[in-house]
Amino acid sequence: MRAFCHIDRIFKDFVLSRCLAVGSFHEPEAKPSEDSEWFSFLDVVLEPNPTLSERQRRTIALDYDMPDGRVTVSVRRALLYYFNKRLRLDEAKLFDDPAIAPIVVANREEFMRALPANKSHSDLLT
Repeated sequence: MRAFCHIDRIFKDFVLSRCLAVGSFHEPEAKPSEDSEWFSFLDVVLEPNPTLSERQRRTIALDYDMPDGRVTVSVRRALLYYFNKRLRLDEAKLFDDPAIAPIVVANREEFMRALPANKSHSDLLT
């Protein structure tokens, strides 16, 4: 769940099962419309991993509906971390086997700048 954290004074993600109690109620300190990360998007350009064979790249392009060898996915900036993990985009450079990471980000520099800097999964999920 995404909400404003009154302790850190920022919008962030919470795991509901970690919320053990409800504190006192008070007026909200921020409006949902102030969550700029939620309301801004990044167009992530995906393409088949170039280290795959031509046949494998065509197969991946079909699997991911890339008629021109690429697809653009508009992702909320607040969800980029999860998008990165779910598609295993963070794994691409760690393995010699391109089948483990069959797609890569074509606009990687822009994508990496938009990802939360120096945050681990536990930092993002309070």
